[in-house]
Amino acid sequence: MIRGLYTAASSMLAHMRRQEVISNNLANANTVGFRGDDSEIKAFPLMFLQRLFDTNRDANGTVLPSREVGGLNTGLMIDQVTTSFKEGSVRETHSPLDMALRDTAGPNSPPAFFAVQTPNGTQFTRDGAFSRNANGELVTNQGYRVLGQGGAPIVVPAAPDSEIRVQPNGAILVNNQQVGQVQIVTFANPIALDKPGNTLFAQNVRSGPPTPANAADYVVQDHALELSNVDPVRSMAEMLDTMRAYEMNQRMVQTQDEVLGRAVNDIAKL
Repeated sequence: MIRGLYTAASSMLAHMRRQEVISNNLANANTVGFRGDDSEIKAFPLMFLQRLFDTNRDANGTVLPSREVGGLNTGLMIDQVTTSFKEGSVRETHSPLDMALRDTAGPNSPPAFFAVQTPNGTQFTRDGAFSRNANGELVTNQGYRVLGQGGAPIVVPAAPDSEIRVQPNGAILVNNQQVGQVQIVTFANPIALDKPGNTLFAQNVRSGPPTPANAADYVVQDHALELSNVDPVRSMAEMLDTMRAYEMNQRMVQTQDEVLGRAVNDIAKL
């Protein structure tokens, strides 16, 4: 009976964690450059049960080996939470400094990222909603400077009649004169990148260091933004499924608790 309580409770915890992941995805369904997470649920190792003190014998009177009763599930857990890097839809805008990264090498190729300078060092993003700060530097919505080739900030001079264009390789032209080129990088294992927030990614030992992306594997589209890759309809369906599973395990805990309470009270009266 106690084992049943632990099994149901562990399943409740796993589905509660999954619900948190789905809720975060839905909350960022309209966030530019956001990458949704997928939670993978895994069962704890099965416990194999056998009949003890089995007295079954064959025709010669030899005691037969204990028979297996079967496997006993001991609960669920979240095995890992991974980030989905499938492309989001692209929305055209009226700002020449808005940039959308398009991965052109196929869905199985490593995704490309913009490099930005943050207080915690260089980090990476797919959010291309850029603008100019007071010093003319190209910055993100959070005010982080966008890095160019060589790791230097990009200064975009502006005048009332300036024409700003962005080439497919990330080169920024002002009146047909190149003023900089955004740094585009990729990783050997992007699925291991940390997510510190604000649609940013940070490298770690498992992701490996950033390397320059192959120019044939991406295209920078100006006057456009890549939206979140979260599918709200699918996420809502997953949320309902998770809620039902949580409620089912909750009823199992309540039922087992009632049965255990009756057993303790009734046995005590005998």
